[in-house]
Amino acid sequence: MNLERTELENNIISYVFDGALDTLVEDQIRDLMNSDFENNKVRFVLDLSKVEFIMSTIVGFFISFQKKLKSEHGLLIVLKPSSEVNLVFKVLGLNLMFQFCDDLDSAIKKLNSIETEK
Repeated sequence: MNLERTELENNIISYVFDGALDTLVEDQIRDLMNSDFENNKVRFVLDLSKVEFIMSTIVGFFISFQKKLKSEHGLLIVLKPSSEVNLVFKVLGLNLMFQFCDDLDSAIKKLNSIETEK
């Protein structure tokens, strides 16, 4: 799995994942995202367009992370999930829990609108 982390405008953090999200990278993902959260980052974009496989424990982490973000008026947006990830999200009903965008510009606009709502 390859992971690219970018800090965008207004403290938005973008993660682009490529490959399998499995036990080999689970701790790395948790540590990185939790570290960003501890550094007062509460707006995230997860690009899952190149993810071939996602473990249930990572999905569970994304769910708990989203809840933690909401308590701080933050948000996690899933960007164009691959067909494999999209199927997992739909089967688990997570398409109702997460917000999705088809492109990075739309995700940034949505995340920037949160800041004005506080």
